Amino acid sequence: MLTGPGFVPFDPARRARSRARRLGRAIALLALAGCGTDAAAPTPVADPAALYWALTLDRRAITISTVAPYDTIRLAATPYNALGEVITDAPAVSYRSTDPERLQVDSLGLVHALKTGFGIKVIASLTLGPLTHADTATFNVTDVSSPPVLDSFSIHPVPPDTAVWFANALSFTDFYGPKPVPYVALDDHDVPVPDLVVEYRSSDTTIATIDQFGLLLGVRPGIVKISATTTAYGITKADTVPFAITMPTGQVVLIQKSTTPGGPPVVFSPSQVTIAVGGRIIWINATGSNADVTFDDPTNVAEDFMCGCGSGNIPAFGDTTGVGFALPKYRIFTAPGRYPYHDTITGASGEIVVEARPSEARRTR
Repeated sequence: MLTGPGFVPFDPARRARSRARRLGRAIALLALAGCGTDAAAPTPVADPAALYWALTLDRRAITISTVAPYDTIRLAATPYNALGEVITDAPAVSYRSTDPERLQVDSLGLVHALKTGFGIKVIASLTLGPLTHADTATFNVTDVSSPPVLDSFSIHPVPPDTAVWFANALSFTDFYGPKPVPYVALDDHDVPVPDLVVEYRSSDTTIATIDQFGLLLGVRPGIVKISATTTAYGITKADTVPFAITMPTGQVVLIQKSTTPGGPPVVFSPSQVTIAVGGRIIWINATGSNADVTFDDPTNVAEDFMCGCGSGNIPAFGDTTGVGFALPKYRIFTAPGRYPYHDTITGASGEIVVEARPSEARRTR
């Protein structure tokens, strides 16, 4: 298993304890509020030690073979209370395969591979009182008789890639879609290990999410840890990379005719745009007439290599295509700050907000 300052394995118990601490603080506040007067008895609150909080499998992404002895593996599902402690007196966990013709599982969590297949699920569930929790493991089943020995596993970026990505990455005004976070799995001869299923997780889904295919999508700026884990023929390895999520680095502003009575005949849409340092703005004139974009302070408004049309203010431009749209104009913003601008012809105004990027995640192993 990978070790070092950059490796932080996913720990469901630690996450449960973190949630439990927040729950405990809320319970304490409720208890204090109930004790503030003699007029009424305190409102009873739940004991977090008695609250069934989660059921967690020890492995969730597993590759096995139909050839013995690589055709079996045992899963263990552990119930936790709201303090992140193991519930020791819980009843037996139930296990179910979504494709028993290819993959069977018994009542003790022993999995047996019968036929090849990909993406087969084994679901563990447990009911305590009124609460039922479940967890799922995904299996790929091969038919190799001498499987490779998984020696290393990494999701660390490979130069020139970086551990920086962008929030709101599916916005129609952004140039970037989800960021792939590929894994590299090698055997003891540095040969890639094929047909692996990998579990990806985000430490904070309010900052970034990542799906089962390793596609990372920023939600808001911040630092988030992305972890990946796999088990191949009995060997489990994991890796974790901190990603810096920034604001988008590309946006489009349309110059449109206004529909507001009494206002400027032209508007910038959107009128305010937020991007990261080094981000690019594209203006597209859809009015059919000239527009002249002038910045209050054009000092850090730089030429874009895609345009080659100078730096600072954008000179008047109109419809050069004959279809109501002018050729777009580009600018790059090289320093954080607020950049108000206006159209000297119509008086329409807008603003570009440029935010500093979070500190880039260190690429350490």
